[in-house]
Order: sequence, then C-alpha cells, then structure tokens
Amino acid sequence: MTELIERLEVRRLQMNFDADVRIQLESKLSEYPQLQPARQAHYLVLLQDAQLRSGEIKKSLHTREKLKPLEQLFPSKHLSLYSLMLEGIARAYLNQTSEAQKIYENLAVKAKKEGDYLLYFHSRLSLGDLLTGLRDFSQALLQYSEAQKVLTETLLPTLEEKERYSKEGEMNYRIGYVYGRMLRHEEAIDFIGEALRLDTLAGNQRNVRFDLFRLAEENRQLGKTDEAKAYYNKLLLAALAGPHPDVYRVFAAKVGLARLYIEEDDSQQAALSLDEASDHMKEVENRPLLMRYHLARAQLALLQGRHDDAVKAASLFIDIAGTEQWDDLGIAVYEVLGAAYEALGQYTESLSSFQKMHELYRKRSDYARLMAAEVERTRFDFERRELELKSLSRDKRIAELKLQSAEVSAELGRERLVTAVLLIASLLLLILILVSGRRRFKRLAEYDALTGVKNRRAILGYGEKVFRSRESLATLLVDIDFFKRINDNFGHACGDEILCAVAKIARGLCEQNVEFGRVGGEEFLFILPRKDSNEIGTFSEMFMDKIRQLKLPDGSSLSCSIGISQSNGELSDFMGLIEKADIALYSAKRSGRDRVVYYSSDLEA
Repeated sequence: MTELIERLEVRRLQMNFDADVRIQLESKLSEYPQLQPARQAHYLVLLQDAQLRSGEIKKSLHTREKLKPLEQLFPSKHLSLYSLMLEGIARAYLNQTSEAQKIYENLAVKAKKEGDYLLYFHSRLSLGDLLTGLRDFSQALLQYSEAQKVLTETLLPTLEEKERYSKEGEMNYRIGYVYGRMLRHEEAIDFIGEALRLDTLAGNQRNVRFDLFRLAEENRQLGKTDEAKAYYNKLLLAALAGPHPDVYRVFAAKVGLARLYIEEDDSQQAALSLDEASDHMKEVENRPLLMRYHLARAQLALLQGRHDDAVKAASLFIDIAGTEQWDDLGIAVYEVLGAAYEALGQYTESLSSFQKMHELYRKRSDYARLMAAEVERTRFDFERRELELKSLSRDKRIAELKLQSAEVSAELGRERLVTAVLLIASLLLLILILVSGRRRFKRLAEYDALTGVKNRRAILGYGEKVFRSRESLATLLVDIDFFKRINDNFGHACGDEILCAVAKIARGLCEQNVEFGRVGGEEFLFILPRKDSNEIGTFSEMFMDKIRQLKLPDGSSLSCSIGISQSNGELSDFMGLIEKADIALYSAKRSGRDRVVYYSSDLEA
C-alpha cells in the first residue's frame, strides 16, 4: 500500500492521473484504516485527486470531508493546500460558485503565507476562470494579472523551456479570451496571437488549436473576413493532422467557415461546409459548438428564404442554450427568428424575438454595446411616440372600446371591469407596437448599431442593386488612418466617438442616390451612381477636408485614406469592383496615407 502511494504521488506531480488510478486506489479502500494517520491523509489526497480527474466530482468532495479531521497530520503543508484546491475545483464544476470563490480566496492567502507559489499561482488562475464564468471580467483580469506576475517573477525560472512556453501561452490565452468577452477584440487578438506563438514553440498542439479557433472568432467579430477564413483553414489543417483527427476542432472550423460564407451571401459554399460539419454531429457533445451549428443552419435557411426551416433551426439553438443568454450567439439567433417570423406574417412572435434580441443588447456589460442598445431603445421610443401622434384618428374607435368596457363592467362588477380595461389597453398597445415595429425591425437588420449608418450587408446590397442596373458606378472605400493607435492612446470610447463623427460627416454629404455604410471596424464605403470623374474627385476631396477638421484629444488632426474604383457597366461582378477599390485603398495607405488613389491595372503589378 505504501509503495502504491509513493508511485502514484509521482504520477500526480506529472499530472498523469486517469480513471485507472482511481480504480487502483478505490480497490485499496479496505486497507486504508490499517495505515498510519499521516499515510491515511496522503492516501486520501491521492484518491480525491484521482476521483476529480476521472469525473467523480461528488465522490471527491466526500473524500475531502474524510480528510478534514486529518489535515494537521498531512505529511506536508503543500498536500493540505492541494486538497483545498481540489475542493475548489469540484465546487466550481458543480456551479457552487460562491463556495468555490471563498475557497480560492482562502487558498491564495494561505499559499502565499506558506511560500507555496505554485498553488498561489493556480488559486489566482482558478479564481480568474471562475470570475470569467460569472462575467465579472474586470475582476477576472486582476486575478490573471496577479497570476501572471507570480508566474513571471517566481515560477518561470524554475521550469524547462517548453514548459515555460506552455505556461506563458496559457496565461496569454486566458487574458485574450477575457478581452474578447469584453468586446475589446484587437487586444484579444494581440494576446491570443502571442499565445499561438508560445504554444507553437512548446509543441502543444491541443492549445494551438484553441488559439486558432479563438483568433478566427475574434477576427470575424471585427469584420476581418479574410483573416478569419485563414485561421479557420489553419485550424482545419491542424485538427486533421496526425493519426487521430480532432473531430471537435474539425467541426468548429467547418461551422465557422459556413458562418463567414453566409455573411458573404455565398449560400452554396455555406451549405457545403455545414453538410461536411454534420458528418461529425454525433461525435460532438460540446454545447457551444452545437449551438453555433444550429445558428448557422438558421442563418443559411433565412438567406435562402426557407423561413420555416430557419425557425426550426433557431429553436434547436434555444433548446440547447437553455436559460443562458450566450451573448452574440443569442443576439444573432433572435435576429434570425425575428426576421423569419416577420416573413411568415407571424408578427407577435417576430416582435417577441426582436424584443429579446434588444434585451440581450441591453444586458451587455461593455460600454460600446450598451450605448448602442440604448440608441436603439431611444429610436424605438421615438418612433412609437411618432406613431401615436399619427394615430389620433383611432380615438373614436378607442372611445367605442372604452364604452363597451364600461357596459361590460356594469354587468360583471368592479373587479372584472379592471380586467377588461387592462385587456383592452394591452390590445391597443400591441396594435401600436406591431404597426411601428416593422419599420424598427428593418432598421435593426440594416443599420450599424454604433454609427447609425447602413451596415455591411445593407450597403453592399444597395451597391449590388445599382450595379445590376448597369448604371455608371463608383465605389469609394474609406479607412481611418492609424485607428488602432487612436484606440491604444485615447481608449475605445474615443475611437467610438471618432467613428460616429465620421459617419455624421458622411451623412451630411450624401445627396440623392449616394449611399454610405460601415463595412468593417474602421472601414466605410460610399456608393456613387451616375458621377463623372470630376464630380467623384470633388466629392472625395470635400470629404477628406472635413475629416481633417476633426481633432483628437491631443490636438492633432484626423485623416483618412480612400481607394476608388469605377465601372461603366463593363464588369460582371460587383464584388470585383469592391476588390479593385480595396487594392487602391491599400496603395493609398502604402504611399503614406491621407490621400485618394484611383484603381488602375498598374496597381496589381
């Protein structure tokens, strides 16, 4: 028995426990009372660890209760603290978050006092993980910062090179993940990109796949479609490498690519990717991945006009999600439901879906999303009041309904009168909301929440429509110069104000048939039909002059770069026109920024 304990202690330190170890230890339970008290304590710690690692969570807590009377007899203080750590992990697994948080905080104090920096590091790390799950992101970052400090100053010098890379990679991933949840996607990309570099050096292929998936998701959030596709494809290659493919990551990559194809209105490629993903459905038990799959199915069905199928797929998403909100995924699925129900003429269900989508926006903890949701709420309230003013002609009918309710009350009594009045008032309010809701729902689907201008899908849809008419057409792709530097130096709130100011200037210049929209983080697009080269040049310079009049907090001027492409009906593909404008924009930025460049074939040389 003693020999078994010594041998398994080595495996514990190597993080090499599995279900077989648990079985070995449980088979020796009858010999446990014969051990000396210190050995009993050591045996129980190993058993608690093995039970936790093999998924026997409640058993591990039961073993922990047996340990508590023996804590003073532990052969080392480290084992006593380690047992406490295991209890915290088990409580977190069982969603006993308040108990787990107290344990981690208590462990951090004790470990630091004892000079056990390894357990101190893990207690801070686990506390950060717990707070991330509770959406307390600012406090999570503080815990991760403390963990990173002790890792860098105390633990890294004692580790082998590959283990150093691995530990640093895990730390950067966690911080990047929290930044992503806070919608600070550029910071998230910076940290997770560093995690990818470190995990690659460590040869930790499992973590590399996590890094690639998160980088793809963060780039997709920023509208950087090409970068997101590149990371999903790298993830696919990494997941298929080796003798045993990582089915979960293959599934995730296929679903992620499908969602990008849907955003580009490429239903054929999206359907192909989802069909390939569905081959692995039975092997995937990960709830967030399955939710992403059903969301993509719903979005594809909506894109193809199969509105009943869109509702079914979205409903499967909601069944899997349960009571959790799931942030962007939840917002997206209720947007699909609202649009699908509206197309089916089920306006009550459509209204309910859009209201849930709106509520999710309001519950977002970050400043930018919260402000965007408040803008939508204010716009909805304004339109509702406007509709009420236009609905004065209904007063006569309202009076008739009130009269009918009074007649009912005479027969049914005071208590039933209150019920009838409330019912009638609710019906009238529902009528007002349904009439006004249709226009608001269209705005939610077509307008960027932050700036109020057309979103990517709406502005590209308008350009496609003009392009198909074979009119002469110019596209002006605009990029705000050094926008990342603005966010880094003055904060994201300042960056948001700049985006709104640029959008306001553009709206003031848009005359009849000229449209403007936001196509990415700091990228905007003008669509100018029926303009000759002189008019386009004058328009571009006027816009740039007004942008230069905007001042940053340090007094410096803002600037932008513009790439222009023109078509007189000779191109067969509108996106080809956008790509030419993008080539011209890249040339403008490469040439020093704050300038206009017209596309020519020479730029592709």
